[in-house]
Amino acid sequence: MSFIGVSDTHGGSIYSIRSTPKNELQQMLLDGFIKCKDRIKQPKRVEELFLGGDMVDGPNAAKPGLGLWTVHPEVAVFDIALLLSPLVKMAKAVRVVRGSGYHVEPGRGLVNYDEMLAQKLEAKPFENSLLKEKPFLLEQLKQLDTIKSNAPRLKQFRAEALSLLNNGSTELEYKSDIPFPRSGIKYKNIFNNVLITLKHHVAFSPNYMYRGTGLTRNDVIMSLQKDRQITGDYTAIVNIYGHVHYHHFTGNATHLNFTIPCWKAKDDFLADKDPSEPDFGIVELILEPNGEFELHPYTLSGKDYPVSH
Repeated sequence: MSFIGVSDTHGGSIYSIRSTPKNELQQMLLDGFIKCKDRIKQPKRVEELFLGGDMVDGPNAAKPGLGLWTVHPEVAVFDIALLLSPLVKMAKAVRVVRGSGYHVEPGRGLVNYDEMLAQKLEAKPFENSLLKEKPFLLEQLKQLDTIKSNAPRLKQFRAEALSLLNNGSTELEYKSDIPFPRSGIKYKNIFNNVLITLKHHVAFSPNYMYRGTGLTRNDVIMSLQKDRQITGDYTAIVNIYGHVHYHHFTGNATHLNFTIPCWKAKDDFLADKDPSEPDFGIVELILEPNGEFELHPYTLSGKDYPVSH
């Protein structure tokens, strides 16, 4: 079986990939994305598509609208959904982890744009199984009926939440057989006796010598708490992250830790703060029935890599 990883597409940014390119950079990124997709070794055996967060750039709350081709993140969600549709069709299931609050849940907003994308793609939920027995979100919504303060805003939130839960209906009942939400902070599951985890945040370093430090540190911590990670036994572990906009990996025969590259070139903020250049690409993890794994990064290089000068 195969697992495909895509992360940090930052839809809506003029520096990021777009399904309908409007500048030369976006055209190069889209062409590169298609080339990376075509390099996937097992397109008919994709078990799950992993989306590592920051799939939308957001409204750029610190400098509203700067560097964006749309100030409506919902538009960017639909664009990224269109971009990812070929990979979604390959996979038996889609898993989405949420990215940085600044991008996908800015300010005091109630909407998470990675969650919105997960809803659009009908991603498979992986909420904490200990919470399944009680529909806690519905219980919270019921309580809003008795709260008088800030009533108009609370009523609006209640209607928005119920609409998401019930496919447009604002009646106080749960009609869908798919639990809400469809995204989460950390995904973990066992395949062929291998634990695979997916999370957005991991330590960043522009220095190649130190990029493996955060990956290995997390691996050690999780290994020391093996009995607290998941119900079920496993003999190997693969930890996957987004966030850092480069591809790096560490590990050994039974431990693999890696980051998924991005699809956003450096904007003014990154150009000012980070001396390194990003990696653009897709990763494929092939997992054999005996638990052996292979990592295949498909990244842009040479004439496919966008260089401005």
